[in-house]
Amino acid sequence: MGPKPILTLAGLVAFVAPDAAPQELEALAGELRHTYASYDNINIQVFHDIETARNYAELGKSSPEHLVLSISKHKHSERDKMIRLVDGVVIEVR
Repeated sequence: MGPKPILTLAGLVAFVAPDAAPQELEALAGELRHTYASYDNINIQVFHDIETARNYAELGKSSPEHLVLSISKHKHSERDKMIRLVDGVVIEVR
């Protein structure tokens, strides 16, 4: 049995303007998903509050009320989702 393959991961935390339109967020989701398509695993979290984004990036502390976009791909579970969040309501982006 040979060595296990090395899996790749793209992780990104981003900030968008609080007044970003739904269409802009969905376009951003598509662009980011396309940009990182070659990675086995993707974890991208986009917030509409810069301090929340900074806290998540530096301390791993999340504030769900400020999360507006999440892009995740996981090779082993075959999860591949882009979701937009509006007041805690999940809307799948495709």
